[in-house]
Amino acid sequence: MILQLPSILSEGTKIALAPAVLASLHKNLRSLKEQAAAAASGSIAVSGPLQMGF
Repeated sequence: MILQLPSILSEGTKIALAPAVLASLHKNLRSLKEQAAAAASGSIAVSGPLQMGF
């Protein structure tokens, strides 16, 4: 499906990306919460595909 996505979108077909994006975000936030609760030193390491510009 991932390899077909560009051709599907180029044909003008509408698809819902929000469920996949929200699921990934929820997974990352859950991981962050678990790491924060387990961190004894007060520092945590988080990795994920989300990019934020500040």
